[in-house]
Amino acid sequence: MSETETGSRGSNEQIQEAMTDKKNPWWMLALLGVLATALPVLAILQYRWIGAVSEGERARMQRTLRASLVRFVDDVNRPLERVYEAFMPDAIIAPEALAAHLTDHYRRWQSTAEHPDLLDAICWVDYDTTLTPHLHRLDTAAVALLPHVWPDTLAAWHDFFAASAPQPTSDDGAGTFAPPAPTAPPGLSLPTLPFLQPAHASRLRNDSQASHLLLLLNQTYITETLFPALAHTYFITPEATPYDVLIVQHGTPARIVYRSDATLTAADFDTPDVLADLGLTSRTDITTVVSSDGAETQLMVQREDSVSREVVMAMTQMTETVLVERDEHEDVIYAPSPRRLDARQPAQAKGVRLTKASDPIQPWRLLVRHRAGSIEAAIGTIRRRTLGIGFGILVVLGGAAVLLFISARRARRLAEQQVAFVAGVTHELRTPLAIIRSAAENLADGVITTPEQAQRYGTLIHNEGRRLSEIVEQALTLAGAHSTHHTLDLHPVPIATLVQHALTRCRPTLDEQTADVTLHLAQDLPLVQADAHALEAALCNLITNASKYGGPEPCIRLDVTAITKGQLPMVQIVVRDYGPGIPADELPHLFEPFYRGRASRHAQIRGSGLGLSLVKSTIEAHGGEVVAQSTPGAGSTFTIYLPAFTEA
Repeated sequence: MSETETGSRGSNEQIQEAMTDKKNPWWMLALLGVLATALPVLAILQYRWIGAVSEGERARMQRTLRASLVRFVDDVNRPLERVYEAFMPDAIIAPEALAAHLTDHYRRWQSTAEHPDLLDAICWVDYDTTLTPHLHRLDTAAVALLPHVWPDTLAAWHDFFAASAPQPTSDDGAGTFAPPAPTAPPGLSLPTLPFLQPAHASRLRNDSQASHLLLLLNQTYITETLFPALAHTYFITPEATPYDVLIVQHGTPARIVYRSDATLTAADFDTPDVLADLGLTSRTDITTVVSSDGAETQLMVQREDSVSREVVMAMTQMTETVLVERDEHEDVIYAPSPRRLDARQPAQAKGVRLTKASDPIQPWRLLVRHRAGSIEAAIGTIRRRTLGIGFGILVVLGGAAVLLFISARRARRLAEQQVAFVAGVTHELRTPLAIIRSAAENLADGVITTPEQAQRYGTLIHNEGRRLSEIVEQALTLAGAHSTHHTLDLHPVPIATLVQHALTRCRPTLDEQTADVTLHLAQDLPLVQADAHALEAALCNLITNASKYGGPEPCIRLDVTAITKGQLPMVQIVVRDYGPGIPADELPHLFEPFYRGRASRHAQIRGSGLGLSLVKSTIEAHGGEVVAQSTPGAGSTFTIYLPAFTEA
């Protein structure tokens, strides 16, 4: 029987050691290595790809925004160009026919205009002998130009026309250019053909006009109807990227005439994504000076390229070949000899001078920015969000791989523990069963002949049967502790009585090991809320382990005291032995199911590795804690902390 037991024990221990010491499979480590290399590479590639996509998106948004800006500007400028062209003078009109002529132009324009409410008033400005500008307003119903006093709202235009009054040419033939047209209220100024006496024409500046047509624009319609409609079409529609729009009217200071959001200020557009001036961009008031026989006459042409050598020869009745050049003022000169066209020598002048066009009339400035502050800021936000999502996915993948590895290791460790459990329980069951079978065979064969032998065999069978019961009980208790339906029957119990019952319960094992037990109970110990049977089993397990691993003549000391831990009243139970102790590397694994230390396996000490796991589960189910401490060569100490029972 001894050889069978020893061989069985050795075989089981070899199985357990082989399963415990086996290293991780090589393919799992290789997989982790591949993932550890691939994830950083994927992160770098993703970073670069997202950067390239962000740059492409930024370029696309800028192109789209610029295209919308061009369409917006064109939709504002085109109606103004149509107004300018509709009222462009095409012939010399007698003063008495001027009102009818302008009324006819107005009605033709209004019948075909895209925005017929764009014009607010049509005015005529001329000069008296003192070169003072006078205002006349067209009444289309009466077909008359009615004199008007300059209102305060047109003070800027009065000053502009006063500065634009015809002045005598200076000695060097150069004149003073008129100032830029006012921006408030917005309007279009068209210089017209002069109505001065021929004797005065030779002293006129070559870029001046004797009268002007002033087309005042309807600012209310522009700022409250035209601008909002175009802004919503190109910048604020749900289908488009959301942009903030601000339109200011030039001046000192600049005045906001439209904003897409009432909270927007000019400071919000210090660095807009795009900006553009709105208004008349190309001026068609190029002045043509025709000199013939020493007399000057001023005409207007729509474009500089509409003037040709043939036109000049027909206008001036020249038969000589016409040459073309530009002078120091960038004026284009058509003459047989450009140097002959000299304003200081009118009698010798003969030809055509095209003066440079005046500045464009652009009363407003459009500023557009992304609602995130700028396109760059919006792209930065999108890029950070995309990077966060991408890196988050990679982190999740890496975490999933790590968790998979940990889960695989835990599953493998559980399998090892199950094998160890089978090996341990098989061995523990085989030994008492072998003893019981051997005793039964001796009894059946009539080997036992005396009452003393029969009594000894009966005691042996009883003890081995108890061992079998303990093994089965531990297995059932372990299954119950890990079951979701496991509950404890908790009642207030005196801890001193519970400890004494535990000692009585494990007395047979203590007597078998000839263990010396010392019990110290403090006075006035509080009650504990406990399942007496489960807690007794846990204490008995610790006491039994102390007797097993306490050396040849185990000494066990039990101390039960009342303490305060973290301001909570607790009961402390200390089970101490003075055996060889536990190695430091095994302490973290003591409470794992099926775990058995190297010394216990080599010494062939009976056990399944379930006891301490059951102790931990039971104590934690009571709301307590169990702590193991050991010094090699000086014994081990297991301390249980249980909350004291307090009346609600």
